[in-house]
Amino acid sequence: MDPGFTRHPSSAQPGIREEVGTITKADLVEKVAAKTGLTKKDVAAIADHFLEGICRALLRGGHVEIRGLGSFKTKTRKARQARNPRTGQAVFVPEKVVPYFKASKELRIRVMETMGPPSTPPESGSGGTP
Repeated sequence: MDPGFTRHPSSAQPGIREEVGTITKADLVEKVAAKTGLTKKDVAAIADHFLEGICRALLRGGHVEIRGLGSFKTKTRKARQARNPRTGQAVFVPEKVVPYFKASKELRIRVMETMGPPSTPPESGSGGTP
């Protein structure tokens, strides 16, 4: 993982700079331009074409797989009955198609190694062993 990218604040690994926050497309463009020697304008155009290609594939119902990162596809969510949390009134939610990203096994492992296991909240006082 590039030391300049955002990391979880609780993970302390020697040699990796700690940053907290969100990386934007502009941040990525700046970092890639600095590493490659390309202009920010050229890197931004490449990023735009890359993302547009993913969007076009999804709009056609396609599947995009990027080894080491993950895959993009669409999923159909079935129609369902839901409840308005304020009023408790039943609401019909129609079927819809949504974009979906699944991280690759390699990425999941890298994230787990870098950030560690998620912290689990302490169990409440009900049940379990004393």
